[in-house]
Amino acid sequence: MKKNLNWGMVSEYRNEIFGLSAILVIISHAPSMKLPGYLESVRPLLIHGNIGVDIFLFLSGMGLWFSFSKDQNIKNFYMKRILRLLPPWICIAVPYFIIQDLFISSCDFGQFFMDISTLSFWVDGSGMWFVSYIIVCYLFFPLVFKGINGKNPLAAVVIICIGLVVANILMYIYFFNCFARLELARGVIFVLGCYFAPKIQQKKGMTMAVPIGCILMYFVTRIAIVLIMRNVSQVVVKTTAIRYAYIWAAMGIMLFVPVFLQWADNCSLNKALRWFGGISIEVYLMHVCVMNIYSISGFGKEHMEVMYYFLFIVPVSVVLAWGVKGLVAKFRISQAGN
Repeated sequence: MKKNLNWGMVSEYRNEIFGLSAILVIISHAPSMKLPGYLESVRPLLIHGNIGVDIFLFLSGMGLWFSFSKDQNIKNFYMKRILRLLPPWICIAVPYFIIQDLFISSCDFGQFFMDISTLSFWVDGSGMWFVSYIIVCYLFFPLVFKGINGKNPLAAVVIICIGLVVANILMYIYFFNCFARLELARGVIFVLGCYFAPKIQQKKGMTMAVPIGCILMYFVTRIAIVLIMRNVSQVVVKTTAIRYAYIWAAMGIMLFVPVFLQWADNCSLNKALRWFGGISIEVYLMHVCVMNIYSISGFGKEHMEVMYYFLFIVPVSVVLAWGVKGLVAKFRISQAGN
């Protein structure tokens, strides 16, 4: 049954959108393998799949707002976040870093601890950046929530986003190594997820002009950034600037997905995306681990063609992620029983 367009569709189809975001990120990592000649022309398009990270951050901000608005006890909030992130992280990261640090790289337990604790990302940029980043989002979220739930939410979100942009510029000038690692530009989409959460919860009305406008703004912003950055030689600076254009693309995709799924009216497609969305964080982390181990293995070094990515790395990652999800679910059930 077709429904009127409204912002609440983002929440209604949240798992499907999470699933799409995970698929986009997986696609964006494919060019790290060797592409056949006929796919080289679409390399930039494949890399743009990392917009899935921005979608994930928006949905994370939205979900945190939903959760915190129900229970604003800070201790409970952080405990829920720990229980959400820590079990899958332990299940995936501990075996991975044991193999990576202690066996393959022959590092000491100090490096193993730094990687497991995510501290290595802040020290030298190694480890898994996304987990380190989302932890920071969790830490600062109560302050963001307080600002957005004040008398003037729009003014608050504008000030926060401008603050993030200014901080990004200052880090580029004074702390370039941190600038290259922190991805502060992506903090904006997380804050926007928090800001739009009330509109989504209240199912405010929306027209197709909104997602279409977002996509158009992506191209306008992208062209403007390319022109402004045409004389900049540092790739990391250009990449960071493009993140701001990704904000519009992520918003447009998130709003288009529910519309498309309603139009397609395909239960199988919905179920597939919903299932993939259910293991999105696990498959995101797992496929990075499997890909890294594969790339430094003897077999992997000799078989870096992209077909091995999609025929071996991705399927293995999905199966292992599904297993971790089931294991964590059993753990949570046992904890609830106690």
